[in-house]
This record gives sequence, structure tokens and C-alpha cells, in this order.
Amino acid sequence: MSLHESHHSESPPKLEKEKREEKSRGEKPREKDREKSDESCQEKEPQLDETRRRAQESAGQREPFQRDSQERQKRIESYQQQCIPRRLRKSKKVPLSRLMTLSGSVRQFEKEHAGEQIFPERGPFLVIANHSGGETWKLLALLRRFDTHIAAAQELNFGRSPLRRALLNKLRMLPVVESLANLHEKEKQELLERVPGTKRKESYRAVMEREASLGAAFANAQFLQESVALLSRGDVLVMFPEGPFLYDGKTSLRKGYGGVETIAHAFQRLTGETLKIVPVGISKAEKGRVRVGRAFTFTEKPADEEKPTDWMMRQLAVQLPEQERGFYTDSLRPA
Repeated sequence: MSLHESHHSESPPKLEKEKREEKSRGEKPREKDREKSDESCQEKEPQLDETRRRAQESAGQREPFQRDSQERQKRIESYQQQCIPRRLRKSKKVPLSRLMTLSGSVRQFEKEHAGEQIFPERGPFLVIANHSGGETWKLLALLRRFDTHIAAAQELNFGRSPLRRALLNKLRMLPVVESLANLHEKEKQELLERVPGTKRKESYRAVMEREASLGAAFANAQFLQESVALLSRGDVLVMFPEGPFLYDGKTSLRKGYGGVETIAHAFQRLTGETLKIVPVGISKAEKGRVRVGRAFTFTEKPADEEKPTDWMMRQLAVQLPEQERGFYTDSLRPA
């Protein structure tokens, strides 16, 4: 048998055996590798699932929040477009407000509080102040770095003359329907006798007649909408909760009218945020001395029977000397 024949005759069994051995040797590592790989996947899959689940949950939580936030912002922008008067569409500071710093009480206040942050760093916020004579110009000067809007009586100020209306519009003020509902009939008649000038007297009489026919709770929807829209833009609103000037020479604080809390609630419904209220007391007895209190919100009001307006007015009263606290002298207690 030749070597060649011998090779062919013996090779098949060897080849088969070697193949079986190689196959056996080769398969076992691969089986082990597959088992290890499967075990490794079984260990990682729960981690991947958990990671994926958390990511999905997080995305699910963010998406509604982002969606709600975007929808709210759209509602705010739509509200602003509908309710902000055309003359106030562009946000800017009140003209000539820097010239108003020539007031001695304003210079004194800013000198005493130099370097201090008296008002919130930015709007929106609502300022409540008392009547003292010249308070409008002092407040415009103190708030000159904000886009500020002072609530002015619709009949008694805006309706007095075209020239006066043009000036108030230029100063970016808002007309508000005034009220004399806190006065008794006798007090109203005495007021008419004190009011100077025929035109001005007619304006006060028109307010009394309107409330007599429509009731004291006359709706002020337009002012409410304009105020909330401007505040939602980041502006500042100034209100005098005592109501119109009464020409009686008294300097003490009067019982406040409602309305500020209504604006605060409407603002929160629109924006989801609480509205800051800043009390500013201007003392006539102390030659126009200005005191600015801590900003507060109606959420800080204790759960008692006191009306929100009276609670708010007490925050204003403590900014005045005791002899000027008037209606709120005996009801003061820490806020």
C-alpha cells in the first residue's frame, strides 16, 4: 500500500474524530460564551428597562408641564393683546418721571435708603398708597425705573377736561370707576358743599347719581382686565384704596374700598402666580415723608373673619405715624 493510499485509507476516521474533537472543543466555549452573554443580557435588561422606564416617566412628567406652561403663556399673550389699551401696548417708563425727583421728600427718601432695595427688583407688583397731597408725583418718581400705571378716577380725573385726559394718558395712567359708597348720604351732601368749582362739583354729583341708580357694587370690568393684563407683562400698578379725595382737610387714613384682592385673584388665575402688594405711606404731618413697607401677598392673611381689604389696609397703616392711621388706629396688630 503506497503512502498515498495509506493516507486516504486512514484519514477519514482521523478527520472525523478530529472534527468531532475540534467541534466539541469549539462548541463548548461558544456555548459558555452564549450562556454568559445571555446571563449578562438578563442582568442588563432590567437595568435598561428601568432606565427606559424612568426616562419615559420623566418625559411624561415634563411634557404635560411644558405643554401646560406653553398653553398658559399663549393664554397670557392673548389676554394682553385683547385687554391692554393701544396707547400702552409698548412697555416703557413714564415720561418726565426723572424730573419728579426734584421733590424734597423723594430726595430725602432716596438719600436715607441709598443702596437699599426698597421695591422688588422687578415687576409685577401692586403698590397701595394713601392720599396726602402730591402723592402721585412722588410715587411716579420713586417708581421711575418701572413701567408704572397709576389708577386715576374716571369721572373725577379723566372726565374733567380733554386737556387733563391727554396729560393722564401721557403719564400712562389707567381710568378706574370711582366710588363714594363708604359715605353716608349726609356725608355726601357735605362733600358736595366742599368741592370747589362747578365742573368738579358736577363730576362728584355724577358719581353719586350713578351709584344711586346702579348700586354700590358697580362692575369695574375694564379696569380689572387692563390691570391684570399689564401686571402679567411685568408692569407696576398703583392704587389708592381710600377712594376719591374728599376735600375735608383730614390727613388720617380712611376705610378702604375693595378691589385690590379681586385683581390679585384674577392675576393668579391667569398667570398661576401670587401678586406682591407693596404698601407706601406718605405722611402729610411729617412734610411728605415716605415709608415703604415689606411686600406681602394675600396668601399671608390669617384665617380669621377679618376682611381682606381691612387686613391689607392695616399693612398700609403701619407705614404712617399713629396720628394718621385713622380708621385703622385701634385695629393694628402684627401682620
